[in-house]
Amino acid sequence: MTRSLVALFVLLECADHATYLLAPHLESNPAMLALGNPLVVGIAKAGGVVLALLIVTRITTPGLQSLALGIGIAVAAFGLGANVASLSMLGLLG
Repeated sequence: MTRSLVALFVLLECADHATYLLAPHLESNPAMLALGNPLVVGIAKAGGVVLALLIVTRITTPGLQSLALGIGIAVAAFGLGANVASLSMLGLLG
């Protein structure tokens, strides 16, 4: 497993969470909305990152590990992009 992909995945997830905390009421993910409390959402997001990394470490083929991390990075980047777009439209990110 390449450390740079793991680092990028964790970094994007942290950035996604940080932008979420700027305006938790803008969360568009129905699963996260159902959790309600931003602290609970933060724990769920951190748990998701840990779970994803545990799953990736169980994959023995390096190519499949990279693919799984690539998918995780894409999902994290999409979430971060949605948060940044919402915050920018409301002028909360400058």
